[in-house]
Amino acid sequence: MKTSRESENIIRNNNSLSAQLFLSAAVCSSLLIAFSYILDLIFLGKSGSLQDSNAVSSLLSGLGTLIIKFSFVFVSAGIVLQKREFDGLPCAIIGSLLISQGCTFGNISGTLSGISGIFGSIFAGYFALTSLKVCRRIISVKKNNVILKQISLILPIVITALGVLSVNSLGAYLNSLSTSLLKNLADSRTILLPIIIGIFTVIDGGGPLSLCAYIFGSTSIIAEEPQVMAAVIGAGMIPSLSAVLFAYIYKERLEAFEIKGAYQGLFPALLGLPQVSYLFYITRKLRFIIPCMVGGSLTALLSVMLGCSSASTEKGFLSIGSFSKPLFLILCIIFGVIITTALMSITIKTYNAKASENSEVTDSKNDVIPNTAQA
Repeated sequence: MKTSRESENIIRNNNSLSAQLFLSAAVCSSLLIAFSYILDLIFLGKSGSLQDSNAVSSLLSGLGTLIIKFSFVFVSAGIVLQKREFDGLPCAIIGSLLISQGCTFGNISGTLSGISGIFGSIFAGYFALTSLKVCRRIISVKKNNVILKQISLILPIVITALGVLSVNSLGAYLNSLSTSLLKNLADSRTILLPIIIGIFTVIDGGGPLSLCAYIFGSTSIIAEEPQVMAAVIGAGMIPSLSAVLFAYIYKERLEAFEIKGAYQGLFPALLGLPQVSYLFYITRKLRFIIPCMVGGSLTALLSVMLGCSSASTEKGFLSIGSFSKPLFLILCIIFGVIITTALMSITIKTYNAKASENSEVTDSKNDVIPNTAQA
């Protein structure tokens, strides 16, 4: 029977390959988009509608967006490769591409509300493995039966595609419900609005809820309520900046590639690009998400209470020129990062590989010593 430590090691190892494959693509994507933003600011000379100042910035931004879409493929493929189920690679790749495009049963070509984010790509990887195993049990493939062999390869792809379309359709429906909820909260002018905005922004790693919060914040500017966008901007910076601070203070609790990812995400985080923080959504899941939800909701609430607002739809400090009270918003973000890091120190203990190995060696020695003493 497996111990809890062995189970934790298995879970960590299953996530490690997909996370490391994702990391390089996320860093490359965020840096390309960041440089395109900087070029826009240089040519425009102010914070405004970015990504349209010149051909170079448009090219960099387009490449960055394309790479982050393909980075979802690395997550799904990493899960399949970790299990050494190479026959499941086509299922994982097709499923993750459908996830990144937001394809649903109602809109096969893809829709923004159907994008399931980083968790959708994780689902695609595990669903590809499951569908492959199910098909192997259903279809008994003989060595000389070419037709059954082809069916055994095609059927898992079809099942994975249907599963992913179902997830995206559910995400689109969830996006619609979330939008209605935010509208009702805005009409009633309740204090719950910024709290829910902060939670939605960080909860699902670029999924339907975070997209809902960003779109709602953008439309609120048109409705002359720019404080909502400031809440979205502040909460959106919490995960990446908290990961950096946690990696600096508690580096012994993280794997080497997690520390590297956190540090590499600092510059993109300041520009409001959360791609690198998705690494912790893969490896730490609720241990990272729950503290970020608390810190994000507090940041959004404080920013609204202090009267912070933003007339720009750009995330991060790119839109600092459009902040009504930039110093207050910065203080809200710092407070949220400190609270999130403090909570992460409670939820994320030591998972370092060397520490685990040392503890296992110590446990084995402790088991041997009493036996020798009795002998």
